[in-house]
Amino acid sequence: MNFGFIMAIYFIKHSDKAQDSRARRSVAKSEWVKIYRGIYSDDISTPIEDQIRSNIIPIVKHLFPNSMISHRSAANLKVENGKFFLTGKNNYQHKLADVTIIQSKGPESLKSDPIYIGYPCSSESRYLLENLQIDRGLKKSLGQAWVEEKLDQLINISDESRINEIRDIARQIAKKFQWDKLFNKLDNIIGCLQGTRVAPLLTTRAKARASGEAFDNDRITLFEQLAVFLHRCDFKQRKPLLSIDIAFSNAAFWDAYFSNYIEGTAFGIEEAEEIIYEHKESVGRHEDSHNILRSYDLLSSRDEMKRLHKTPEEFIEIIKHYHRYFMAENTEIMPGEFKTKPNRAGNTHFVLPTLVEGTFIRIYPIINEFQCPFKRAVFCMFIVAEIHPFIDGNGRIARMIMNSELIKGGLERIIIPTIYREDYLGGLRAVSRNQDFAAYCRMLDRAHYFTARFDYSDANTIKEEFIRIGLDRDDKEALLPAYNYRNEMSHIPVL
Repeated sequence: MNFGFIMAIYFIKHSDKAQDSRARRSVAKSEWVKIYRGIYSDDISTPIEDQIRSNIIPIVKHLFPNSMISHRSAANLKVENGKFFLTGKNNYQHKLADVTIIQSKGPESLKSDPIYIGYPCSSESRYLLENLQIDRGLKKSLGQAWVEEKLDQLINISDESRINEIRDIARQIAKKFQWDKLFNKLDNIIGCLQGTRVAPLLTTRAKARASGEAFDNDRITLFEQLAVFLHRCDFKQRKPLLSIDIAFSNAAFWDAYFSNYIEGTAFGIEEAEEIIYEHKESVGRHEDSHNILRSYDLLSSRDEMKRLHKTPEEFIEIIKHYHRYFMAENTEIMPGEFKTKPNRAGNTHFVLPTLVEGTFIRIYPIINEFQCPFKRAVFCMFIVAEIHPFIDGNGRIARMIMNSELIKGGLERIIIPTIYREDYLGGLRAVSRNQDFAAYCRMLDRAHYFTARFDYSDANTIKEEFIRIGLDRDDKEALLPAYNYRNEMSHIPVL
């Protein structure tokens, strides 16, 4: 079939007469709505304007395949004030309902520019330079004040090497594009914030950090102890019963549904199906609807789940990318940016903001010690959950990272259903409070055994089975079915 399917949006090739005719018939029957030439939706209830905003990246990918997201849109990844900005081969404006897509003539994408849902976007260093450009009325640049605030946030949540890396990459970009004046301005701002230069525009100064104080020593010790224990374990490598795309997508639905539910973003199953499959936003719950929808986008994409990392910087970037995408509508929690204030859960105080990035960097080499994908997954999930790097969304990100490692290793993902929530939280607390690594590992091993038992190829069948079992029961007395786990459990030493 010569059309692409993204959520509730269909992209029809103009040359495909059969599909074009089908689309016209569907519109005539009020089964589809036409958004633009070659772009249709089977969501006939949501206003077209809202559908365009929610699907802006796949839409611009279809309309402007050789361009890239840039300037303020690269920083925020969404339509703001009715505008979305691109860089391409020429200047061009394109109106879609109440959204104006504005393309400015500029240089091509680079290898350092990330890809979001198959479409290039300016890297952090590049969009900092772009947003220092003098705007000629288009409002594509956020301006110097925003850049100062952005850099100040980065200094607060990163060590100095991260800011220097941004500057080094920006220097290379400026040299290639002849953006010397922009780089000099950025370089001057960074110098002011680091306290190496003085300028009247600066209102705060970066704190100096000694190299040995950039990570949480207690957490590093705990992570190292967990790693030693994991090396003693022998986990069963449970693969999906079926590796076909529909089974992968159906499993991703339940992954997204339960991962959000146990964190308080609770929907009924049918309501979640409407949000994910029909793109119907729940009334009065804009952010929550987009959280579960965008979680599904990531969890159902093999490309997203198989993102590779070979350095701590790449690992951190993946974590930020996942958070930045699925929490994009929750602007108050700084999507994709590490926390700037301490956070806690009960009596558990997580890693301080100034130590977050350094702790990831310090512990990263241990991740690569694990050849077993399950051990990598168990380890990565715990360090993200324990560091708690963001204001919100940490549990969901931790489980995304865990399942990314499992999927890259060819194993079935782990789904934590509502009925298993207390066991899951208890396993995490067992490590944080008592260094009971065995309890934590048994908890995830059992969840993996349970998840891998099912055939996800038929959505209705798996839905009926999960409802029959009562996986969505929000009841502390409810228990996950044991089945034959006692005879199928992995070898986990007793402490």
